Amino acid sequence: PEGFTVLDTQGWSGCVTVLTTVTCAASSLAAGERRAFLIDVQAPASGGDYIVSARVSSNETDPNLSDNFDLGATLILEP
Repeated sequence: PEGFTVLDTQGWSGCVTVLTTVTCAASSLAAGERRAFLIDVQAPASGGDYIVSARVSSNETDPNLSDNFDLGATLILEP
């Protein structure tokens, strides 16, 4: 989310960070295969509710596009 700073990415090679968007590319995945990665961020000093999103895409036809996007919410409390 806006205000967060990406510090590091781990798990996939070829990750690129532009502002608060991290894009990682995998050369190939078999059907049902999973890949995990970690994005280390620094949260803003101000508290509040923040929404994080993730999206995947492929050059191949995907019969189920509904599982290619997810949202996560987090609440940061001020000290």
